[in-house]
Amino acid sequence: MNMAQIDQAVSTRARIRISKRNGWAAGLEGIAMGYRAAYDSIKVGFLDADGNYSGEYTTVPRTMLELVEEVAAVTAEDTGMNVKSREQAETAVQEMAAELTNEALCLAWLVTEGKPATRELAIVRGWIMDELHRRLGDDLFDEWLMAVDENGDSLNPLAFFERKGN
Repeated sequence: MNMAQIDQAVSTRARIRISKRNGWAAGLEGIAMGYRAAYDSIKVGFLDADGNYSGEYTTVPRTMLELVEEVAAVTAEDTGMNVKSREQAETAVQEMAAELTNEALCLAWLVTEGKPATRELAIVRGWIMDELHRRLGDDLFDEWLMAVDENGDSLNPLAFFERKGN
């Protein structure tokens, strides 16, 4: 997978398959949840029988992953929006997200956890992650993205704001 495919796959929570060359997870499918440049690996989240994120994940070198189906870029024709109105909508969302307190932004993230994976939810989570990344910075954002609790669930990003001193 090249970097453009990785960005698109993560932002849309695309389905990916772990190659047969990879140890215990060989051949398993999951969703692309994040990319860690320092290790050139992707966080792959596993789904339960209902298609919901199970809370289980693994990180896999990007060279050992393949897209289950090609991730297509969303065009204005797909959404019924023209480019200008889509850009205006994205700007409006970014402005709204910037006005949220850290607590409200983290709460918005937490209420999306464990919901069935849909295209709309992936877009919303991408917007929230963009704002979290902007506020936390590269290092803390990557650390949060890869962190889990004793049950394997992702952590509340608010703890990372507290470490940052915000």
